[in-house]
Amino acid sequence: MINCLLVEPAYKTKYPNVALMKLSTKLKQEGKNVEYYKGLRHPVLTHTYDEIYITTLFTYEAMKTIATIKHYQQTYPEAEIVVGGIFASLMPDYIEEQTGIKPFVGYSKELDQLKPDYDLIKTGNKWDKYSFVFTSRGCVNKCPYCAVPTIEPGNWINPEWKNQVSFDRINISIQDNNLTALPIEHFREVMTFCKKYKLRVIIESGLDCRLFNDEHIKALKDVRLLPRGLRFAFDHMSQEGHIQRTIKTCLENGIRATQLMVYVLFNFNDTPLEAEYRCRELIKLDIIPYPQRYTPLNKITRHPEHVGKYWSSPLVSLFRQYYQPQRQLTFKKQTFPQWLESTESSLINDFYKYDWTPPYHS
Repeated sequence: MINCLLVEPAYKTKYPNVALMKLSTKLKQEGKNVEYYKGLRHPVLTHTYDEIYITTLFTYEAMKTIATIKHYQQTYPEAEIVVGGIFASLMPDYIEEQTGIKPFVGYSKELDQLKPDYDLIKTGNKWDKYSFVFTSRGCVNKCPYCAVPTIEPGNWINPEWKNQVSFDRINISIQDNNLTALPIEHFREVMTFCKKYKLRVIIESGLDCRLFNDEHIKALKDVRLLPRGLRFAFDHMSQEGHIQRTIKTCLENGIRATQLMVYVLFNFNDTPLEAEYRCRELIKLDIIPYPQRYTPLNKITRHPEHVGKYWSSPLVSLFRQYYQPQRQLTFKKQTFPQWLESTESSLINDFYKYDWTPPYHS
């Protein structure tokens, strides 16, 4: 029998690796023996591997990822090694230069249609109660800070998406990158399925507030949304007006504020004043913002952290720390610059260094 090892480098991750779980399904269907390991597995005297598959995630974990690949090259020199994933898709030439391996780029539609092998990776936490589903791939937007256009060019609806669900798991994480960009019929089908099987739902990557309309609200009626399960983004000012309208529509139609979450990209081309404005607009509507720090898509080291042209390093760190959900009692009463003046007064000039005029209605 052919022995296969599926490897995840030992970087911190929030979710189990769904790509490896689907790959496990494929390899087992081919009659192969499959094992999973996170980190650097040292040789077992009585065991070897014919095929090794190594996933990759963030580019800034490049050193750890390259070291992992080299470890398995040296430990199992006879094995065929395949490398794929986000880092591999964004920087394939770099990986080939460092390891001699030409990585798999993008995603596999064949693999995507398979049900994940949920027995492969047990997290021991809440994610063991989730099914992970991509009902579609791609996004109509070409945001310069986003990896999706590179990894998932074009839009594709997965005809087998329902097969990814494990019905002994009560929760479902829908991980489509822009579910609202697809025909409303597909959105209705997904929501109807979730209601039929009484699944508790998180739409992980978020919906596009500029495309969200009354038909989406109708489809969401009676969906069992988990806390922070309906997600949007206020990443830039082209979403101004749209995000406020969308949140108000949701609240008016019975969706609770605690079921909503809004990502806020900062440290890209924005000023601190603009990022603060976007966060405050959400807080006015009783929504907790979720700031996400921008990191370039080709950054191969974690430190030093990337700092946008209008920011300073300490200001970037404090902004993200300030808007942690557990601090909501503070940031609902006090703006970030007010807090800076009372606790980190030396940085207040950094905050106001670059002027920005908010929209007239603010």
